[in-house]
Amino acid sequence: MASGSGSGGSRGQDGAEPKNLEALLKFALEHTPGGEVPDESTQNHAPMSEERREWLNTALSGMYKDVVKEMQKCLDILNEKLESDNDEDQEQKENALEYLQDLCDSMDNANDLHKIGGMPTLMKCLHSSNGEMKWMCADLLATMSQNNPYMQQVLIDDQFLPVLLDLLDKDCVDMVRIKALYALSCLVRTHTNAQKEFIKLDGFSFLIRALQSGVNKLQIKSAFMLKAMIVDNTEFKDMLYKMGFVQQLVALIQTPHDVSHEHMLSVLNNLVTNHPGCIKECQEPNLQLESTLQQKLKDLKGKEEYQEELEYTKELLSKCFPKDNSSSMDR
Repeated sequence: MASGSGSGGSRGQDGAEPKNLEALLKFALEHTPGGEVPDESTQNHAPMSEERREWLNTALSGMYKDVVKEMQKCLDILNEKLESDNDEDQEQKENALEYLQDLCDSMDNANDLHKIGGMPTLMKCLHSSNGEMKWMCADLLATMSQNNPYMQQVLIDDQFLPVLLDLLDKDCVDMVRIKALYALSCLVRTHTNAQKEFIKLDGFSFLIRALQSGVNKLQIKSAFMLKAMIVDNTEFKDMLYKMGFVQQLVALIQTPHDVSHEHMLSVLNNLVTNHPGCIKECQEPNLQLESTLQQKLKDLKGKEEYQEELEYTKELLSKCFPKDNSSSMDR
């Protein structure tokens, strides 16, 4: 943990810093002067005394200041030691990022990290020459932006999207690429402005290259992101169709079998659903998709570990080649 983790601030019974309102209220009740916690029969009826209300406000205010202070300590460590190659300094920087990650599980804390000026420091971490720093920072950005429209917009405004795309595309460390993709997925998910910026930067081309990377984890996470975006906005299907994603995905499932095939088939199934253009393209004889899927049926039959991939294969056959395969899939 970062050196700032030994705060003298208030903590719960297990020593952990309460991270959200529910935890704070529980903490406050556990630490009410006298130690009494209202039971179920009385807590909804007895009004809070002025003394208790004042104590609670003071406790919550003090805890907020403690968290902000801890985050500032982490930022100070990162700013002061960012260029150092010293092992001890590197450990402190990693601890600082790890501690920020813990704190930013709370959406309020994530927002406050921005409000105290933390984003330029995180941008510097993404540009570090150290792979560990880059992937830990990308992981932190994912945590901060996940289901958090405020932080999603901040990351767009502060130009984090092109930096993450560049890391996904060009970094030589697989973990950096994987975490950059994770951050991108959290940043873009269900956020219209982020999706518009993603399209403007030709983000789908970055994803197809990730699908073609040969790194299974990267391929699988790229497929998940693609599927989520299609489900979130079916208009993306037209764009992917025009970009040739059908041919690319078919080519990928025709490579030697690995764990990514299940996820490629899942994306392809989503693309062809209610999209005549994608279906027609799948039916092109030169793609040889029907024979590829028929061979998969034979290869996967009876293999329980590939049951989901087998179902996707059957589903794709029924959508694209319904007349030819209705009897063979029933057997």
